[in-house]
Amino acid sequence: GYGKSYYEIQVRRDVVIQKLVPRFIRPGDRLELGSLVINSTGIKKDLRVEMKLPGLQCENPLNRNLTIAAGETAEATETCWLPTPQKKEKLPASGTELKGSFSALDGQQRLDAMEFSFPVLIERYREAFATTGMATKDQKGEEFISIPDPDKYPAEVSMQLSSTVLQAMEGAFYYFENYPYLCLEQRSSAYLVSLVTPDRFLPDNFMGQYSKSQLEDLVLKSLPEFQNSDGGFRLWKDNSTARSSPYTTAYVFLVLQEAQKRGRPISARTMAQAEAYLRNYAKNPDRDFRAYLLETLALINYVLRDRPVAGVADYLVKHSDELSLRASAYLLLSDLESGAITLDAAVSEKLLTRFQNQVRWNARRAELQERTSFSYSRAFYSDEGTIALWLRVLTYWKPQHPLVPRLVQSVIVRNPHTSSSHSEALMALSLATYHEKVEKSADTEFSIRIGDKSVFDGELTDKKSESLHKLSAEELKKFYTGSMKSLDFVSKGPGQLYYTTWMQYSLPPLRPEPADEGIEVQRTIQPLDQVLGRGSTKPFAAGEDEMKRGQIYLVRITVTTARPLSHFILRDPLPSHSEIVNTGFATESFAGSGLTGHSSPDGYWWASPAMTDYRDDAFEVVQTYLPAGAHQYVYLIRPLFRGKALYPAASAYSMYEPEIFGRSADAIQVVE
Repeated sequence: GYGKSYYEIQVRRDVVIQKLVPRFIRPGDRLELGSLVINSTGIKKDLRVEMKLPGLQCENPLNRNLTIAAGETAEATETCWLPTPQKKEKLPASGTELKGSFSALDGQQRLDAMEFSFPVLIERYREAFATTGMATKDQKGEEFISIPDPDKYPAEVSMQLSSTVLQAMEGAFYYFENYPYLCLEQRSSAYLVSLVTPDRFLPDNFMGQYSKSQLEDLVLKSLPEFQNSDGGFRLWKDNSTARSSPYTTAYVFLVLQEAQKRGRPISARTMAQAEAYLRNYAKNPDRDFRAYLLETLALINYVLRDRPVAGVADYLVKHSDELSLRASAYLLLSDLESGAITLDAAVSEKLLTRFQNQVRWNARRAELQERTSFSYSRAFYSDEGTIALWLRVLTYWKPQHPLVPRLVQSVIVRNPHTSSSHSEALMALSLATYHEKVEKSADTEFSIRIGDKSVFDGELTDKKSESLHKLSAEELKKFYTGSMKSLDFVSKGPGQLYYTTWMQYSLPPLRPEPADEGIEVQRTIQPLDQVLGRGSTKPFAAGEDEMKRGQIYLVRITVTTARPLSHFILRDPLPSHSEIVNTGFATESFAGSGLTGHSSPDGYWWASPAMTDYRDDAFEVVQTYLPAGAHQYVYLIRPLFRGKALYPAASAYSMYEPEIFGRSADAIQVVE
């Protein structure tokens, strides 16, 4: 073998100087900084410490004399600050490096020295707004845009255009590929999407592995394995002892009806057994939650509309005030699509008015204010599916109703990340119906104008039905006049033009106001000892109380949103005098380690995990899916420097819907 040995080499300095400077600084921050001098000799030392901090202003001269006893340490610090210029355009660029040096001298002999640098950081915040609409050959889409001062608020504008609603089918394909569960409902939903989508828009494979014909076989050939002896269907074929699900059976029956319309090979026996089950259930429903019963009867009434079960439609009308918005839509469709069920005009108008009163609009799409029952989850209930059904209702009933283009746009820009297989199928069916009844053509020439100036002209066709256009901050400058301008979307026909446009702009630096545009953000601080029950200090907002150097504090960010968000981003910038305590390090592990992390409202087990990042200058979180409700994010910080520093606002937004955002207050935080 080979001989080996270990050696330890020690390099020793009699006097060592170490920096006491922050990792970064912001304009206006006023910190006690400098150096730490260590006397490692066995005798007292009279030293001169020289400090150079160009770019900063300090209260007193930086050079000083120190007497340090043998083996002792002394600080040479001074209160210094980065001036804030009166004109914001003279602020240093974020990332600008400040360079300095420290030296320890004994007479003329330099015992130790070091150079250092740290950046100037300026937290910038962006805001956004968005709008959606539709233009036809006879009616342009007219919006208004206020272009901000390009020197103060540099902005960019994006425009997403489409000439057919069928382009939105892509969201369904995305959903099924990413969430392939293969229960009977999902198989049937994927099959329905494949039935109503023109072949030119279909992907090569569904769920990453099934061609259109293979998907049909997957559904139709396996139906007997899901069908119970009473004719009803269950969700999972392996669970042979499960009872039949009436809502699932009615939904599968709907899908098979759509397949029959298109000449697909549907088993007459399977259909007959399922129909018999539904008729028996409608006459003698099982004892169940009333909300689920009404939901199921509404769908059964719809799928059996050509030969309805006597009394069911009347029962639903009698209890129309108790129907969900989705059940109301199915009741209306049973009238609109058959001659066997006729609703009184007053009932139909009442149901429409009820829907209108419970729908609200954000920048891109509809949101329902309906209070739903937990039992609806057994019936695959969702806002997206409900909105899709109401689009079908109005397409058949009142295609010129002003709600129609807004509902169309809402379905087009839906978020597949927060959708469901059932919703995607209902939306595909609604879009196909709208394309057939109203849209008809996917070819159109278009023109986009700001004021009297043309911005983009082009053509969308059946083969290329979508395009994205952008105006950079530099390009947008030429349209700035300081006043509101019209933003017109013109379709020259024969088809229609659907558009979503959004503007993102930067706020002036340093001290923005708090904001709540769909996300409320609040931040509190509390000494860790108090959190652990060793004191009585209540949580306080940044700036409301002093912090103590070296003590650990718990920071709690509470994010509240009324709607689910996908690809959620949270950023909480740190003040320059403090650092994050990463309890994942062995050197930072202690009793409070279990306090950090993320919590969602009880029952939100499907919330995706929060991916946290401890950065030098901020605490950041990325979450793929954030349910509606209040969520808390907790981390620990430790102040390292005395002084005053800006604690910038914590901000949050939805990555793909940046007009949904929020921001806490900022503050000047003092450390003693």
